[in-house]
Amino acid sequence: MGAVETIESLRARIQEMELLVRQNEAKQKKFDALERKLIGAGSLGELLSTLAHAYSKDFSIDWVTVALVDPDYEAIKLLDLESGDRHGLEGHIVAMASDETLLNVWGNKPHPYLGPLKAGISDLLGDCRQTLASIAVLPLVHQGRVLGSINLASADLQRFTAGSGTDFLVRLSGIAALCLQSALSAERLKAAGLTDTLTGVKNRRYFEARSKEEVAYALRSGFSLACLFFDIDKFKSMNDTYGHQVGDEVLRYVAKVIQVQLRASEVLARYGGEEFVALLPGVGEAAAIATAERIRKIVAAQTIPVGGKQTIRLTISCGVSVLARPPGASSQPGMHADLLAALIARADQGVYQAKDGGRNRVVFVK
Repeated sequence: MGAVETIESLRARIQEMELLVRQNEAKQKKFDALERKLIGAGSLGELLSTLAHAYSKDFSIDWVTVALVDPDYEAIKLLDLESGDRHGLEGHIVAMASDETLLNVWGNKPHPYLGPLKAGISDLLGDCRQTLASIAVLPLVHQGRVLGSINLASADLQRFTAGSGTDFLVRLSGIAALCLQSALSAERLKAAGLTDTLTGVKNRRYFEARSKEEVAYALRSGFSLACLFFDIDKFKSMNDTYGHQVGDEVLRYVAKVIQVQLRASEVLARYGGEEFVALLPGVGEAAAIATAERIRKIVAAQTIPVGGKQTIRLTISCGVSVLARPPGASSQPGMHADLLAALIARADQGVYQAKDGGRNRVVFVK
């Protein structure tokens, strides 16, 4: 009986080992597939979406976030440059002012932390409303610089424990960090071509692409869409009097004032010369006019320095319009370009009417 029991025990042990090998092979295949998705990601948004969603789906993780050391919100702004598609990342991206929180988790040398969800780590989980018990915090480090972390959380306290499966996770985080740095560099190059170098706001090329998407979305969703067109009053005279350097300062100042008064979802671009245009998704006539009036008053109430102690006062004129909604427009993409052109033309017409009416005013055109 003893020999039989030994053989049975050995057979059971072999079967356990074979099962473990098959499980590891299956896991390896999933990791390989995930790595290929990361390497093949065509944009920063697609890369982050793969980390946040594909990992969760393929490995049955309850909640996944990507924390980015992003003190100037550069990565968030770069994400916004993409085609308006947010890749379902709301709540899954955490922007941090520094790497302090991560270093408190890892210590001085970044390495995967696997263990219970304790105080100080929950900040890495974004807007998660689930009850979670354990977490894996994987470092995203490129050339010695901490870019952020991938955070895998589970409601099961035993899902992530110290020393379990770290080889797979270390390899994943290394590849993800390399892909993240590459995606950020690519988006920076893209941003350089879509940003007005003088004022730092978006340029006309970006505005024209983004406005098409906003019109299509507004018609599809039924939401409002407002357009504000700004023009600096007597700008040519100011340039002739004070010089182009002062004119450049004026453009930067006005761009900053307008940008500060807009929400993150609203788009501001330099349209040409001393003209700026803004799109306000989800904003109707009354709110759009109120926003334009607020900006106009702020510009008119302040002065800007012009070398030494001299200061000058500015005013701006603004035209406002909202998107028209002809019956059936949402299902006829061919109408979108015409509706967009009409939206901008009415706002531009409002500027001309404001100028004719004495400048420093807001005019709404239906």
